[in-house]
Amino acid sequence: MKLRHARAVAVFTLVVVALTGARRGGDGGCDDDHDSSGSSGGSGGGVDVVETTVPPLPTDTAGVPTSDIPVTTAPPARKGKVTSVKGEVRIVDCVVGKPVDSTGIITFKYEVTNGNSDMAANYVGRLMAVDPDGTLRANGQVVQYQIQPGGSWQGESKGTFGIGPGQKAPSAKSCKVGEVTKTNVPATG
Repeated sequence: MKLRHARAVAVFTLVVVALTGARRGGDGGCDDDHDSSGSSGGSGGGVDVVETTVPPLPTDTAGVPTSDIPVTTAPPARKGKVTSVKGEVRIVDCVVGKPVDSTGIITFKYEVTNGNSDMAANYVGRLMAVDPDGTLRANGQVVQYQIQPGGSWQGESKGTFGIGPGQKAPSAKSCKVGEVTKTNVPATG
């Protein structure tokens, strides 16, 4: 009875030591000089305890390649003039074609001028032919990207109009600029 009790106490002690880690010396650290193949056991049986030592990571960076890429910072923001889109898109000419089978083509010729001093701009908008009573007769569009600061661009857009009973073709004077969105973007070059 006593031998069985002693054997159970020995096995319990070895399991506790294995699970919590065997401490050597007074500092509580691992002993690097210990042979990792050691085992312990009691009379008539036991549990093997194996310790593994992981080598420390190197703290010396000598011989480690470094990057030759220079570290750069963003340039400071420029404080140039940024203008609204008002007046920057204008109709240069409006050509109303002769209708065929109650349908005609209107050509909107326009110019975009970027009033910014530092930022380029993208323009997306609408051109219209509108009768004096407010009836929309034809649509065109403005789509111009990367107009440089102070730069101008001329373009044209075509739209169709219909002629109903008792209606006339829209006049060239009916062409106007509708809603236009200007988006400021970094200038290139």
